[in-house]
Amino acid sequence: MQIEPAGSRVFTTNFAPYGVVGFHATSGAAASAIERVGFFPHKFFDHETHLGMIAVAKDVELDIGGSCGYLAWLDVNSVTFAKKADAAISHATSGKSGGQGLSHIAAIVNAAGAMPQHHPLLQSVRAEIDRIERSTPVVYAVDLSGLGVRLAEEGDLYRVAFDPSAPRPAISIVDPTRLVARLNL
Repeated sequence: MQIEPAGSRVFTTNFAPYGVVGFHATSGAAASAIERVGFFPHKFFDHETHLGMIAVAKDVELDIGGSCGYLAWLDVNSVTFAKKADAAISHATSGKSGGQGLSHIAAIVNAAGAMPQHHPLLQSVRAEIDRIERSTPVVYAVDLSGLGVRLAEEGDLYRVAFDPSAPRPAISIVDPTRLVARLNL
């Protein structure tokens, strides 16, 4: 994987040798896991934390359902990649590099305020959100060739689907060998 110069907003890598290249914007907080095991429909928080956040949302009567809500996001079993580098770079630099899920969790934390019964959970989640938001945004160029039916085109995006009924493998189908280049914004 080629690492572009820090602060660069342009990939200099030649993508011609790759059949399909997608671009994924994320937080630098996710970089080490991506470079070790690849891309998963990863959630920064573990299952128990998500259950706790659902309980908090219920306590503050926050609607987390619906097709665009937190509960729907938890069920997502795919990873998206922009078809164009500029779109991923724009996403990363707009303050959204923590992903859609982080905004759902932050909304619950903000709505809960300082609920004493949930203070330890809210404090730890707030600290993790701060860590994620303070980390350098990163955009990966990823070789998506040869993924077959798992790769779908949806407008300006590629979506790589994971089988929700299969056990999670140790290494993703979009593994670290598919990383072509990285921009540290």
